[in-house]
Amino acid sequence: MVAGVLIRDRAVLIAQRKAQQHGEGLWEFPGGKIQHGEAALIALRRELDEELGIEIRDASPLIEISHDYADRHVQLRFFRVREWTGEAHGREGQVVRWCAIEDLSVVKFLPANGPVVALLQEKDEQPR
Repeated sequence: MVAGVLIRDRAVLIAQRKAQQHGEGLWEFPGGKIQHGEAALIALRRELDEELGIEIRDASPLIEISHDYADRHVQLRFFRVREWTGEAHGREGQVVRWCAIEDLSVVKFLPANGPVVALLQEKDEQPR
């Protein structure tokens, strides 16, 4: 699976899981499944177009996470998306919002997203 971490003005874009989805109501960084034979960055471009209506211009690997849920194992590749065109919105009916980096720790995320939140907050506290 792939996910994009879009940051602007010290805020990050997050999406809420819809009803009937694993972890419904919890928040995550937007993304989705890599199709068979598909490169991770190509999958990210496709998923963020489908989910958010944006076109990625520049992205790079941020962190890879392996997480075990009670009913499944997930392998996630997170990308830092630096530049995109279009205004991100929930094209599939999901709620999306910009959240200040310092407020991420109070948001109820899917557990596999926790290390990304910690990484973002750690980087945000470093001197500029």
